Amino acid sequence: MFQQFCESELRHTHWFPSKMPAVVSFIAFCFKKGYASSSITSALSAVSYIHKMHNLNDPTATFVVRKLLHGAAKLRPSCDQRAPITKVILHDLVRSAPHISICYYNSVLTSAMYLLAFHAFLGIGEIAVTSTAVFLCVTVEPNFT
Repeated sequence: MFQQFCESELRHTHWFPSKMPAVVSFIAFCFKKGYASSSITSALSAVSYIHKMHNLNDPTATFVVRKLLHGAAKLRPSCDQRAPITKVILHDLVRSAPHISICYYNSVLTSAMYLLAFHAFLGIGEIAVTSTAVFLCVTVEPNFT
């Protein structure tokens, strides 16, 4: 993004190594285009990384750039787009569990995880296994009667 900006808006054929005024102009340009401050920060982190890899001064690490990013975040705060899980959505999730896996056992486990997480207010990191453990898949449906 930064390279395209330098070529199209600033008419610079060589964007690297960058100067702080080009970075400031890029921030203003992105903000004017409606980008979220997190998107601008992400683009600048790529510019910063390239400069650090070449052992050059980082034009994004200046006081002015940090304050511009802070101001962009204050003027256009980003909202959390996630919606809470309602009971209706929970029931839809549980009904969809058999379509996730052809294994009955895994479908039951998935449904149990959904229900436990909802009723115990747990996040996925609190109930999911993070190791590379292998789970056996039982192909025979148990008889609960």
